[in-house]
Amino acid sequence: PDPGGVRHDIALWGGTVFAFLLIAAVLRARANFTGTMLPREDAL
Repeated sequence: PDPGGVRHDIALWGGTVFAFLLIAAVLRARANFTGTMLPREDAL
């Protein structure tokens, strides 16, 4: 296997994981923000 292809796969997977973590962080921050505005039982 050529190093270029492996490096491309690593970059592709790295970008996918980074994007997933970024979206998860945004959703968690949005949930925490709405949790402060709503009653606590609704934030669960």
